[in-house]
Amino acid sequence: MRMNLVLAGGVSIIGALLLWWGIPEAVTSPSNVRLPILAPTFWPIILAWGLIGIGVMVGIKAVLAPELPEPVESAAAPAVPGSGAVRVVALALLMIVYYLCLAPLGMVLSSTLTGIALTFLVRSSHKVASVFTAVLLPLSIYLFFRHVAGVPIPLGLLEGLI
Repeated sequence: MRMNLVLAGGVSIIGALLLWWGIPEAVTSPSNVRLPILAPTFWPIILAWGLIGIGVMVGIKAVLAPELPEPVESAAAPAVPGSGAVRVVALALLMIVYYLCLAPLGMVLSSTLTGIALTFLVRSSHKVASVFTAVLLPLSIYLFFRHVAGVPIPLGLLEGLI
């Protein structure tokens, strides 16, 4: 519980420091931005408030959750030696492949395929929800930037389809 409280406080403090000092110091925003959602400070502020919110939720959970006994290792699923290192290397390779696919495949398709690959790489127990998110999130981000913000996103193979 104590470690979770320290983590919660640290995350909340980082978010507050970003709001108070980091964003005003590092992000400049012109005064002629027509919509607040298009200002360069908008998303950093959202992320800073998100950090504060996550810190508060972790703190509340640490205080309200009952103390659990130490976990007992299961004999049913022994750890495979080196499997963590292999997955870290696979993640690094996946990031390189993602970067190389951005130009030819476009941001939406590359992000979707990378999200699906990550679902299986991290061995998600929620595969359907993860794949659904991997498809929906890049598409909705594209639609926001293209139709709300008016910022073109490279589409690659999907050019002309969406």
